[in-house]
Amino acid sequence: FNFIDNDYLEKLGAIKTGNTNIILDSLATFYAYKISFLNANPDNKISAKHPFEEYLNYYIGNDPSRWQSHVQKYAEIEYENIYDGINIKYYEQYNTYKYDVIVQPHADIASFKMKYEGADKIYLKGKTLNIHIGKFSICELRPYAYQIDDNNNIQKIDCDFVVENNIVSFEI
Repeated sequence: FNFIDNDYLEKLGAIKTGNTNIILDSLATFYAYKISFLNANPDNKISAKHPFEEYLNYYIGNDPSRWQSHVQKYAEIEYENIYDGINIKYYEQYNTYKYDVIVQPHADIASFKMKYEGADKIYLKGKTLNIHIGKFSICELRPYAYQIDDNNNIQKIDCDFVVENNIVSFEI
């Protein structure tokens, strides 16, 4: 996940709209953290759905071999069988990124562990997961968990985050 300082973006926007009195007196400040899945299946399948018309270009450093252009963007990415019987789906909803952890019957949710790297602080405040990085604070609300019974009814399941040494898991 990547973040950029909003003050800098506002200055760029003012310049773009013709305000020549704005001075960019510093470089943009970017923040990023990475999530890796501990002990995940190495042979999981990644599927992408709903491609966007636009694409991204990545020109990192001075080495053209590291550059990537015309990288396709998608509305939804799913890692299938990231753990035995567990998928994770990433998507955008209301201009924010969301994810669903899809657990098949008899799969072990205790195996699902996300390691956060690069965040300044990760902690629980009540049932909410809080991630601090630079000037930014990201809050993930308590997980909403449910199962569909034999009659196709949704049965809510109590589920909470567990945080230990920058590793986030779920407790049901």
